[in-house]
Amino acid sequence: MHFPGSGKFLNQIRRMTESGRWHIDRIALQRELEEKFIELGGRTYHHLCADEKESELRNDKYIMQLVTGISELENELDRLEQEKDSQRSV
Repeated sequence: MHFPGSGKFLNQIRRMTESGRWHIDRIALQRELEEKFIELGGRTYHHLCADEKESELRNDKYIMQLVTGISELENELDRLEQEKDSQRSV
């Protein structure tokens, strides 16, 4: 059985569901990014308190992994934002 206006209603629900998923994905990426920044800050603070030279920070593999991970998360967040913008224009 088909009800009048049910297609429009289902499309609205689909759009709302997609929007909700997008927001959840965005929040998850932001949370992960925040955790990486906290780890990076703690690790950097540890190095600076140990009177190590700033150049030695680049030699710390863990710090460089965090920096790379942060960069990747920022790129993913940008991609997600662009995806949302392109959906809005449709």
